[in-house]
Amino acid sequence: MKFISLICVFLLQQFSLCGQEFRDRIAEFDHYKAVSKKLFDQRNWQELDDLFNSCRDAKETLSNGEPKLFAYGLGIMIDAFHNHRDSDEEWSNHLKLLSQWDKAVPESVTVTSYKIQFWNAFAWKARGNDFASNVPKDGWQPFRERLNTAESIFRKTLERYKNQPYPCPIFYTTTMTTALGQGWEVDKVLKELLNPVIKIYPEYYKAYSLLSLIMEPKWGGKENDDYRFYAMLPELLNGELGKEMYARLLLVRVLAGITDFQRDLLDWELMKDGFVIMLKKGPECQYQLCDIIKFAHRYGAKAEILALAKETVPDLVDTVSNNNGYVRAVVMESREKNRAWVVHKDFQVTGANENTQLKDFSYNPIYDDMTFSCSNRGIKIYDIDADLPKIEWQIPRVVMLLTKYSPDGKNLLVTSRDDSGKAEMTGLSILAREKDSLSPVSFSPMKYNVLGDVEFSHDGKKVYLTHRADKREENKILREIYVWDWEKKSPPARIHHELSGPFYTRLELSPSKREILSCDPHLYQIPIEGESKAPGVYRFSKELLGTHVEDFTFIENGKTLVVSSPAESGSRKFIFVDYSTGKMLGSVPAPHLNHMETHIGSVSTKSGDFITTSGLDGVISLWKIIREDGKYAVNSAGTYAGDGSRTCFLDSFTSKDGRSFVVNGTYSGSVRILEVER
Repeated sequence: MKFISLICVFLLQQFSLCGQEFRDRIAEFDHYKAVSKKLFDQRNWQELDDLFNSCRDAKETLSNGEPKLFAYGLGIMIDAFHNHRDSDEEWSNHLKLLSQWDKAVPESVTVTSYKIQFWNAFAWKARGNDFASNVPKDGWQPFRERLNTAESIFRKTLERYKNQPYPCPIFYTTTMTTALGQGWEVDKVLKELLNPVIKIYPEYYKAYSLLSLIMEPKWGGKENDDYRFYAMLPELLNGELGKEMYARLLLVRVLAGITDFQRDLLDWELMKDGFVIMLKKGPECQYQLCDIIKFAHRYGAKAEILALAKETVPDLVDTVSNNNGYVRAVVMESREKNRAWVVHKDFQVTGANENTQLKDFSYNPIYDDMTFSCSNRGIKIYDIDADLPKIEWQIPRVVMLLTKYSPDGKNLLVTSRDDSGKAEMTGLSILAREKDSLSPVSFSPMKYNVLGDVEFSHDGKKVYLTHRADKREENKILREIYVWDWEKKSPPARIHHELSGPFYTRLELSPSKREILSCDPHLYQIPIEGESKAPGVYRFSKELLGTHVEDFTFIENGKTLVVSSPAESGSRKFIFVDYSTGKMLGSVPAPHLNHMETHIGSVSTKSGDFITTSGLDGVISLWKIIREDGKYAVNSAGTYAGDGSRTCFLDSFTSKDGRSFVVNGTYSGSVRILEVER
């Protein structure tokens, strides 16, 4: 599943667009994914098979040049295999559905491909996501057996075709997953899997993306094998297609940090030719433009590529560089007719050359100011309208991580990790907050590996935290929830633990103040001590069982819960839930939110509530919530592209003078503050 998740990131990166003008493109992509998923759910096997056949034979494309088959296939794969926590029985039931398809359409070339994909995904479910050295012994045998089943289907199918190319590219790309798990030699993958795709469907981008992954050293490739493969593409693929694939692969993989940027191995003239071909296929794509310009900036040719882009894309009107060297393309921001925000501030909390990262944010309701944690730069506190911090607090060589104010704003919780060798400085701190100062009140040392989140109880006397322990039981990762009574200065007490279970990466005090809500990937309630339920973790709402929850927020003064979840089409949807009863009130699509790791929040204004979102690309989107006759809908209220850096937090608050703000922080150290309905 780790491999499948990585593939999904690659594919979805191609379609992460920004701006009102570009959502039709995403809606188009989502539409075709939804079509194949609907036919699958209806067990309409013949029509589903005909759909793939006609699309494959005609080599139909989306409006930006990507194969339409790409969209149909991704729609089925994501929904069928994204949840590796499902029981073996549920997987078995899905295999029966594929068998129904095979029986209904005996000569189907599509279902065979998805049988291979099924056994690949089922194999990775047995193995798990961890490094090979940490995989339990009982995971290896089913992993290998299921991969062998996948390869057996591949071999037997080729025998029926008498070693002629199988007419479906998905057949070969899914077998690349098998090859990766079995450790095939690269030459074998080229000969048996890539060459047939080039013969039957050379435009199928996914094949080249997967093969470049297999060539990485961690999967058996040699150093710089990936660059050698990129250089082969113009020879393997004649004409413009080879140039496009060369540029597209390097662009996606270098900016994603998967392929190292090596200037001396690049063919810059080939990259430029490929960029022009890409832009001609999708010239309105702001995300694509932004990436191309960022890549050129790293190469030292920003001005050259910007001039080329302006010739190719007339709508490119400006380029803005911020202090840390990232570049963003601004494409006709004035077209955002429904924009409900203005940029209040866009600034750097951490400097461009500092060896530090922005970590977290918390608003103080008493002093009406903003607190940021900045790893080895400590705590910085700003007034809302100020450009410089009024308070800076730090401990030398101690990295600051998460921050959270108590509900009354009088105390600040800070989690820290010591880099000086003094283990007693790693743990949890409570700092008393005054107008112009912070002072230590309580500290508890605590050894943790990776923190999930922290939250205060409603009275501010206890702190709840989740983390992944730096230890194992039965060769499995231990995930734990602790409560800390900081006033008594007692050590944190463990109230729940689970082996390789949910990480609980998000904690938020519920409106009822009786429990804390968490997710990963389902919704859970953690009762606050003293309430009727015993300490532990409880699933929230039977109606949400089976729903993959990425993030959540509250609206309508806490009466309604909004959940962000992958939609059937592979993008995102908002699900509205009555928090007191757990009853679902409806769901609406958010079609252009197809970037991974979507953060969501909410902000209230005089005219109503907004949902806020942000993700890997750092784009902030606002959605105005509309409720009529008990039904929910959302309208886009504008997007802000930022500098393209990945989001590390998204929050909101209402100041004492009634202004509503959205705060977005990125790993590059930049902070964007939007004022909503100014």
